[in-house]
Amino acid sequence: MNRGQVQQVGMPDEVFNRPLNTFVGSPSMNLLDGTIRGGAEGRPVVDLAAFSQPVPDRFLDALRTKGVERVKWGIRPEAIKLLDEPQSDDVAGRVDVIEPLGSRQLIFMRSGDQVFVVMTDAERRFKVGETRSLRFEGKYVNMFDAQTGLSLSGG
Repeated sequence: MNRGQVQQVGMPDEVFNRPLNTFVGSPSMNLLDGTIRGGAEGRPVVDLAAFSQPVPDRFLDALRTKGVERVKWGIRPEAIKLLDEPQSDDVAGRVDVIEPLGSRQLIFMRSGDQVFVVMTDAERRFKVGETRSLRFEGKYVNMFDAQTGLSLSGG
């Protein structure tokens, strides 16, 4: 509900994993402003200022048919992986803040001007100021039209 208006109806996992708009996707989703650009071999990428990410397949049709260029790129804190060994598509990030939550912890990471909240097990050890690799798997990414706030996944 947003100001008395139902935003989405569905099974809890559907609403959580495939929010219909940015209101349903927040507050626990990292939402970044992005611009769609052409990438290697003609595959679109989302330019997120400090880095870019490939556009997941499920958004390609909507981008073509709607002509959307400005997007909100979203991923939940528990869907970001922090790795010790980087791979080519990973993004380097610096640990800014560690917030213990009992069995879990929130790690606030910075990559360029972008800040991400990552949720991990409390048993993993991190130090403020250290650099780790961030991995965003496409199946967990959400994309929204920046102008309307509506999902580009087609529901």
